[in-house]
Amino acid sequence: MNSRAGYLNKLMQVLKEQDSVFICGPSYDKKPSYDKTHLRIYACGGRLLEIPIGAAARITPFDIEYLKYVKDSPALLSAALSVLKTVDGRICTPVFTERPSERPGSMEMITVLTLLDHQGKALKGPRGGKFKVSKVSKEREEAFCAAVLQNLPALLEATHSRFAVNGSDADKERALQTVIARSHRSFAVHNGTVVCDFESSIPLNYLRPGSSGKVSARFDLAALRMRDGGKKAELTVIEYKCNRSACENNSGLKKHAQDMLALEHADAKKNYVSEILRRFDAMCRAPYGLVEAQPDSLLRLLAHWKDHPADVDLRYAFLFTKGPGLDGGTVKSICEKQLGDDRGSFLYQYRDKPEDVDLSVFKPWDQF
Repeated sequence: MNSRAGYLNKLMQVLKEQDSVFICGPSYDKKPSYDKTHLRIYACGGRLLEIPIGAAARITPFDIEYLKYVKDSPALLSAALSVLKTVDGRICTPVFTERPSERPGSMEMITVLTLLDHQGKALKGPRGGKFKVSKVSKEREEAFCAAVLQNLPALLEATHSRFAVNGSDADKERALQTVIARSHRSFAVHNGTVVCDFESSIPLNYLRPGSSGKVSARFDLAALRMRDGGKKAELTVIEYKCNRSACENNSGLKKHAQDMLALEHADAKKNYVSEILRRFDAMCRAPYGLVEAQPDSLLRLLAHWKDHPADVDLRYAFLFTKGPGLDGGTVKSICEKQLGDDRGSFLYQYRDKPEDVDLSVFKPWDQF
């Protein structure tokens, strides 16, 4: 049997070279411990895997619902299913059925996935609920990594189909967001601006003290830039939009503007800055070269900034690329309508293509 470090490194080196993959630090943990820390692996903007950094952490596999999106390709389905079988030997046969959506007034048919065991009985989860694969056991971990490598094209096809092809506007946005994040992985480009968090979800009580904390606020990206030789840092919270409907719906510009401005509360800022830098610290410490051209002083500075958030300039930005109903001629009027008098509180950038985005050159409203 190979060492754990060996087979995890082999998998990670392949994953980080995939054009549709972005790898970032852990998600929120109420009681963080580096020994239990994971890296999040996103493919086309969807969570594909969680890979451990800490010795006590376990691999978390992809959502079994992804199987729906390769159901019409027996070869891809078989490959994706073989990966899950290395997690839980009970998994046997997927069965797909169609039923009407339960949404009022909807005529849409949705695909339902049922997993059958070797006796043809539907697998049930805890307390009879829906079956869900959780962690990869220590005994199966090496086999799981080998299966992911062998069947990676099938898994990436599933996420591409789920998000970039068949997904909602928000899903397709996340696929393009991956392009932007991948181009900001090095301190050597974009004036030293790197993406330090992706799908940056945080408890709502960070923003609104006294709330239950069960609901989360989510920002698309967070980007870090060092200033004044490391004495200061810029941390930019970024909401990305690539179509008009996403700007105007319930999770559009207005909602994200409210969440961003809530971070101005002193405790909220301290909590958020410390949490995001904790995630980035894990990303930088991981032995896989996820952040390129790291300054020698980076880890020391991250520790300082986590403890002294006043040395971090927290900025809020909206990023746009061309899409349905959204272009250089419409973006400003959309912002005026959605943000109103608060529009001067944010920074902005518009580009025709995600490939042209530079997260170091946001402009204030009066220059946008």
